[in-house]
Amino acid sequence: MQAGTAVTSDTIAEFNLTDLQRLYWIGHQLRPSATHFNNAFSFTFHTSLCPDLFAQAFDVTVCEYDALRTVFIKTDERVQQQILPEPPAQLRFVDLSQEPDPIAAAKQWQGAEVKRPFTPEHRLYNTALLKLTESHFVWFLNQHHLITDASSFFLIASAVLAHYEALQLGTPQPLAKKPTFARYAASLQRQQQSSRAAASRAFWQEMVAEKPEPLTFYGRSHHKITQNSSRWTQNLGSETTAQLIAAAEAVDLGSVTTEFRQFCLTAALFFGLLHQLTRQTKLGLVTTVHNRATQVNRQTVGVLMELCPVVVTIDQKETIPTLMQKVAEVMKPLLLHYRYGASQTAVDMALETMFTFVQRPSLTFNGQPVTHEIVHHNSSSESVALHVHHLEDDNSYQLYLDLHEDVFSEAQMTHAQRSLQALISAALSNPQQTISQLALPWPEEEEVGLSTAVQPQFVPPSTLTEGVLQHIWQELLARSPIGVEDDFFALGGGSWQAMAFLSRLEAETGHYLPLSTLISHRTIAQLAQQIDKAAHAEAVFQIQTGDPALTPLFLVPGAAGNTLAMQRLAQNLSPQQPVYTFEMPSLDVDNLPAANVPELAQYYLQAIQSVQSEGPYHLAGYSAGGILAYEVAQQLQQQGQAVDTLAIIDMPAPNPAWAYWWQLCHFLAKPMHVSADREEAIYLFGRDCWSRATFFSVLGLRMWLKRYGRRALRFWQMPRQQKWERLQNKLNRRAANHESATANAILQDMDPSSLTEPRARTLFYLYDRAVRAYLPKPYAGSVLLLRCLLGYGRKEIRSPYPDYGWGKLVHQLETQVIQANGHLALMQMPAVHQVGQILQKSLQKERITCP
Repeated sequence: MQAGTAVTSDTIAEFNLTDLQRLYWIGHQLRPSATHFNNAFSFTFHTSLCPDLFAQAFDVTVCEYDALRTVFIKTDERVQQQILPEPPAQLRFVDLSQEPDPIAAAKQWQGAEVKRPFTPEHRLYNTALLKLTESHFVWFLNQHHLITDASSFFLIASAVLAHYEALQLGTPQPLAKKPTFARYAASLQRQQQSSRAAASRAFWQEMVAEKPEPLTFYGRSHHKITQNSSRWTQNLGSETTAQLIAAAEAVDLGSVTTEFRQFCLTAALFFGLLHQLTRQTKLGLVTTVHNRATQVNRQTVGVLMELCPVVVTIDQKETIPTLMQKVAEVMKPLLLHYRYGASQTAVDMALETMFTFVQRPSLTFNGQPVTHEIVHHNSSSESVALHVHHLEDDNSYQLYLDLHEDVFSEAQMTHAQRSLQALISAALSNPQQTISQLALPWPEEEEVGLSTAVQPQFVPPSTLTEGVLQHIWQELLARSPIGVEDDFFALGGGSWQAMAFLSRLEAETGHYLPLSTLISHRTIAQLAQQIDKAAHAEAVFQIQTGDPALTPLFLVPGAAGNTLAMQRLAQNLSPQQPVYTFEMPSLDVDNLPAANVPELAQYYLQAIQSVQSEGPYHLAGYSAGGILAYEVAQQLQQQGQAVDTLAIIDMPAPNPAWAYWWQLCHFLAKPMHVSADREEAIYLFGRDCWSRATFFSVLGLRMWLKRYGRRALRFWQMPRQQKWERLQNKLNRRAANHESATANAILQDMDPSSLTEPRARTLFYLYDRAVRAYLPKPYAGSVLLLRCLLGYGRKEIRSPYPDYGWGKLVHQLETQVIQANGHLALMQMPAVHQVGQILQKSLQKERITCP
């Protein structure tokens, strides 16, 4: 890499996934070897290029855009994206000039590269400069959809070409201040907490209830075994495109933009095609809505879009103009709500068709046009997809029609292509002709190639659970009958169907299964066994056997229910120490109990006493689990039981003075007829403000003055020229890594949006609310507090005091400070080893055998 192009900070910044990224991540986990999330473009230059300068220009661009330096790390049930300080991969140079046919060799090389799956933990782009002749080069850029959308390719290309031209002139440009994807992700997270988000989620729930029936192409059901698809490409030319744009302008859609009109026309053509291929009237598709309305977002590289389901009903007398009006009528409210839950709704509806309309800008280099083409991998999870690209170069539409090879025969593919061409012609020549009249006769019925493959022997369900699962699978996968030994993914189940199945299973049966269970248990028989086993699961389970003569230690996990973290802690205790931990309560997420710590603690108390009926007890809790362990200890003491060990791992104490604020809220709520939920919300708001103010007055102001006061004094004493240089350097550093560093600081502590399972996030919010509303009583025993060096970072909970405020509540307190880079790192090596050693010493003070 060129000297001076590295990002200034060597910190690996982390931040959480957006909703769409989480769906793409789940899809990748389901099929890690599949390549349908790969997106690749080739850019052709008819001029001489210097490979070394081009590689340097690309490196600088990677340093400017955090999305290109992003990898995805999975730990336990959490996944986060990390921004690396340097480019994870370099641009390669491939010399094909000696090949007999360099152009064909370049196409073959790119076709092979685009089919290579990415490893999200290492890198998510692949790029090379191909030399065909001395004056003919092709730049290949392949990215995973986790980090890109179509607009991002052209932002990256423009930046690379600008840096290359500057390097050619011998005047390399400094790192430019580019908007970061971390900023965009943080803004989405803030939006999800707004009042508008709740209204939008209700809107999407109504749409899910009205989802269309699964499609039956050419009158027969289908299932997808492979990811293979065939792509038909056609450029309509400038003249035909101009006529279509004029036709779109002639339809009364109200006051809308030209681009919106073009979207409605091309989407209407696709809906018309679906109607002709299925003869169904209620149809749905998934489209992409790009979130680039602001200037900042338009300059941001990353996946700035949402998946949006669109459903219309086609009448017998439907024409293309009237269908355009229906599409416009449906799209207008969707565009108001797409930021809040659209992508998850698209998954829940399990639609198997995709439509996109993309504006492709022109590119120039040294005054010459740069041609660009999609490099397709011939794989897809959809049955049929239509992508329309409006090319700025010649104002033409480029059509890409993808047809799944497990759904369509060759004759049916040809019929679909001709049907689309006929619809386009009719839109120009006879727009008042009905879509049904335009339909071409279906081809002769024939077997689709893979449908004749040897299938597993049909085994009918033998239990009630298997029967329920079979019914859900048959509806979602539009295939019947399905046997209990059939593989979900071999039947054509993809990431969308998987998520829809898990949601529907919980809605209809109350049984919750994480995605990982479906990945490892792919048949109805295997899943039914897991469900029946879970129905009889114990609330408490042993994670280390140890010596049965010793009193066991009960570890209460945090609000996210991370039992793997508890297992890591147990592994760093003495192997002789028996250790138990807890499953999260099997709560109905649609009818959650009150967020009340004493009531939640009853679950853990009963589980503990089912293992050990009499004291003395050893208890420990991590994060919110520390509060629950504290309350369990209180209730044990009320029973007259002895608690020899109570360890609280990195959790600040609630302020007893907050009881006065609670009493005031309760006093005012009655005459004002405020509901209990509203009363709690008012209390929590005031409590959080009080907590923040306390931290700032005790420690925050001092920290701020200590951090910035000396800097300000030194800056004031500098000569004027040195001040300007210092300011310029500071701005350059902030341009490269400001948002990344901010995200890294925030995510040293738990954030519910980092949880991949919706149920886990729901339970986190419940426990978090309960802990914040908890008003503890003094504890007449001893407590061991293990806290991280940096302190608990969440602003609503953090404490300015070295003892986290427990000294006001506890008769005898011992505080131990752990060298850990934040709250989450406390349960990771090497910090968790130190936690385990300190906790073990506390347990060894009294080796009391169980009665």
